[in-house]
Amino acid sequence: MLGRVRRAGPHFVVGAGTAATRIRFFATNLGAEEAFPTHEASDALAARLARAGVNLVRLHHLDNEWMRTRGGSLW
Repeated sequence: MLGRVRRAGPHFVVGAGTAATRIRFFATNLGAEEAFPTHEASDALAARLARAGVNLVRLHHLDNEWMRTRGGSLW
């Protein structure tokens, strides 16, 4: 755990004072049924995303009516 992310000028950093380290976000989207993998698949997906440097995931289309019958909805 790196600690709290904060803004320092135009950058995001972790740490305090002179020990602050700049951090960047590399994100991807998981939408609809992709956001609801099995437990085993989620472990593999998390490992794959981490190897690719992804450190932020946006869960998208989780509440759409059109996904209710396909297992990709919160409802």
